[in-house]
Amino acid sequence: MKLKQTFALGLAFSAVSVFALPMINPVQAQETRFFCGTQNGIPATVAQRSGRTHPIIQFKSEYFSSNGWTPERRCQEVSERFQRFYAQGTLKYITTGKINGMHVLCIAAAKGGDCIENGLLLTLRQGNNPNKALRQLLNLQTYGSGVNPVNESAELSKERIYISVDELLRNAPGK
Repeated sequence: MKLKQTFALGLAFSAVSVFALPMINPVQAQETRFFCGTQNGIPATVAQRSGRTHPIIQFKSEYFSSNGWTPERRCQEVSERFQRFYAQGTLKYITTGKINGMHVLCIAAAKGGDCIENGLLLTLRQGNNPNKALRQLLNLQTYGSGVNPVNESAELSKERIYISVDELLRNAPGK
């Protein structure tokens, strides 16, 4: 009798375990991974999906180097942020914002929304506006026109832009 109870309990636990598995987002099922690599010798945040690599942001500026944030270090940190937000399921839209008085690229949960709490992707140097960088990214991904990946030292602009990360990855040209 005790053997039957143990078997039944084990079977019930197995059934609960199967139903308790997390649902897999179809975008995540494609095993996207973000890392710091290079493009033409320049540190770059790169997305790898379905065996293809897609450079997203190039780190050319030495502006933050005097504070220890070399292009290589910024690339590592930003790439880790992309990967962390992606793994958390919060990497929905890239938009612009201001944190501590600095222009930034950040994560928004929805188009038209503000940056999520702790959603900083990248701080830009003073006097630069991330909207132009986002436009460059949008042009690269939408038109595949050979435009370089985002140059994180872009010029000023006024309108706020939102880029769907899912569309960016789905339409990205790559190798």
